[in-house]
Amino acid sequence: APPAGVAPAIGPASPLGALQPDLYRVPDGPIYLTAPESSPALGRLHLRVKYDYHLFDLTVHLIEAHNLCPIEEGGFRDPYVRLMLEPEVDNRKRQTHIHRGETNPYFDQHFKFPVSRDQLQGKELKLQVLDYDRYSHNDITGEVRISVDELDLSKSVEIWSDLLRVKKPQENRPELLCSLNYLPQAERLTVVIMKAKNLDTIQEPYVKIYLIQNGKRVKKKKTSISKSDDPANPIWNEAFTFNLQSAYLHNAAVEIYVVGSGGEAMEIG
Repeated sequence: APPAGVAPAIGPASPLGALQPDLYRVPDGPIYLTAPESSPALGRLHLRVKYDYHLFDLTVHLIEAHNLCPIEEGGFRDPYVRLMLEPEVDNRKRQTHIHRGETNPYFDQHFKFPVSRDQLQGKELKLQVLDYDRYSHNDITGEVRISVDELDLSKSVEIWSDLLRVKKPQENRPELLCSLNYLPQAERLTVVIMKAKNLDTIQEPYVKIYLIQNGKRVKKKKTSISKSDDPANPIWNEAFTFNLQSAYLHNAAVEIYVVGSGGEAMEIG
C-alpha cells in the first residue's frame, strides 16, 4: 500500500509494468506498484534498478520479498526469484539463492544485464517467484513485470511491487517420477520408480526398466502392476538395483517405459 497521506495520481493508469497499477511516488522516494482489485497480490518484492552509463549494464538489486502467499496447499516452502530482461539480451540464467521455509526472504543480491541505453527501449524486466521442488517442477507462483524505459534511470530507482498470479497452461502430459543413484564403492546403480500421472489411456500400468550398455539392452526389470482405483496416477515406490562396473558407466544408460496390461507401451524416457 502507498505511504499514509499519499494520494493516487490523477489521470490514466500508468503504463509502468504489466500490473497496470496506480502509481504512487514520494519525492525522491520509492515507486509503489499495486495489484488491481480483480487480482489479489500474492506478496511483494522490494528492489532497486539502476543503469550504468559507463559499463552499459542494467543493474537490479533484489532486496527482499514480503508475505509470500502459496497458490496451493503446501506452497512456498522454498522460494527463490528468477530474473529476466525481455526481449533477452543473452543466454545467462539469473536467479537468487533458494530460501528454505521462508515467506519473507531477504535476498540482497545484485544482477547485471549487458544492454546499451538505446536497446533499453521496449525492454521489460520480469521477476518470477518460484517454489523449489526437488522431485517435481518448480511452480511459478507469482511475477512482476516492469517496463524499463518508463523508469528514470538517471538515478537508482527503488520499487515496491505486488506479485500477481501467473496463469498456468493446462498440463496433461504423461509424466513419470523416478530417481537414479550410483554407489561407486559397491558399483551398483539403483533406480527408484515412484509414481506417474496423466496416464489416461493406460489400464493397470506397470513400468519396465532396461539397463543399456554400448547401445544394447543387457538387463531388464519391472514393477508390479498397479491395481489403483486411479490408474491415470499410479504410485509404486519400488527400488531396483543393477550391478554396473564404474569402468562401463560412461557407456551406460537407462530406458524406462510405462506399459498397460494390454501390452501397449508408452515411452516416458
